[in-house]
Amino acid sequence: MAGETRPTFPKWKLWFWLAMAVIVLVAVYFWREEPQPLATLELEPLTGGGAAVTTPDLKGHVTLVNIWGTWCPPCREEFPHIVELYRHYRDRPRFSLLAVSTSGGDDDDVDALRAATLEFLDQQKASDLPTYVDPGKKTREAIGAIVGMVVYPTTVLVDAQGRVRGHWIGYRTGTEREMSLLIDHLLAE
Repeated sequence: MAGETRPTFPKWKLWFWLAMAVIVLVAVYFWREEPQPLATLELEPLTGGGAAVTTPDLKGHVTLVNIWGTWCPPCREEFPHIVELYRHYRDRPRFSLLAVSTSGGDDDDVDALRAATLEFLDQQKASDLPTYVDPGKKTREAIGAIVGMVVYPTTVLVDAQGRVRGHWIGYRTGTEREMSLLIDHLLAE
């Protein structure tokens, strides 16, 4: 419209906010934490056959380790998304998904844990998902040392060098998308 003037944004404010953005980016770059290696991974097969998995087996693979329980409501909510991720990536030779079923206790009664896990997998139509048990909680303790705690579910993404590059504690809608994006990024490295 003729005769109308637009309010102008003072140049000093533009330069101020631009400088602040640069400072934040530099701070994030220099003060970010270096990824920590997953020192201990000792899992035994629970369902689906397969072999034991240890720390050296991670070398060269992008590995999603999901610790969950059939009795855990947030785990049950997240579970279909974990199965979807497994099915989406399972044919990629550099990807592994380790679904670690737990009773929430010591997991000493492996037969009871296996029975509960098999029943749950059958209910979820996910019998193709191999699961593991963490005897002695060694893997959970190693993950807890990196992420601060292990509650159920807890998921970590380990890069091809064995370093934890992402972690999710608990479940909220959308974490599966975050996991997928980071998996794609790490597979492309």
